Amino acid sequence: MKLSLYAVGKSKKDAYGEISAEYEKRIRAKITFESKIFATEEALLKALSPATDVVLLDEGGISMGTSREFASFLEKKMIYGGRDVSFIIGGAYGLTAELRSRGNQTISLSSLTFPHRLARLILVEQLYRAMTIIHKEPYHH
Repeated sequence: MKLSLYAVGKSKKDAYGEISAEYEKRIRAKITFESKIFATEEALLKALSPATDVVLLDEGGISMGTSREFASFLEKKMIYGGRDVSFIIGGAYGLTAELRSRGNQTISLSSLTFPHRLARLILVEQLYRAMTIIHKEPYHH
C-alpha cells in the first residue's frame, strides 16, 4: 500500500515546507509515501490512478475528531482497503465538482479554515502521528 498527499498550489521553500519534509521523511520510514504539489487540478487528476482510494480534505467533510479516530480510519484502509490511498487538498478556492466526483470520501481535519500550506503540514503531521499510533509507538501520548 502507498499513501500519497496531493495538493493544488505553489511549491514554496519556507518553514512550512521544511517541517513538512521532516514528517514526510519519518512517514517514509514506516510506509511508502509520496507528497506532490500540482500547479493545476487537471494535472492532479491525471496523476491519480483509477485504482486509488481518493480521500478529499474539506471543512465540510466527515470530522476526524481526534488523532486516534484518524489513525483508526487510516488503519482500516490499510487492512481492509487493499488499495493505495491518496489524500487530496484542493486549490485556494476549494475542490471543483470534477475533483469531488473522483473522491471516494471527504474528511475534515477541523472545522477551521487553514491556509493550504498549513493544511498540508497539519495533514502530514497527522499521517505520521497515525502511523505511530497504529504501530503503538510513544510519539502520541
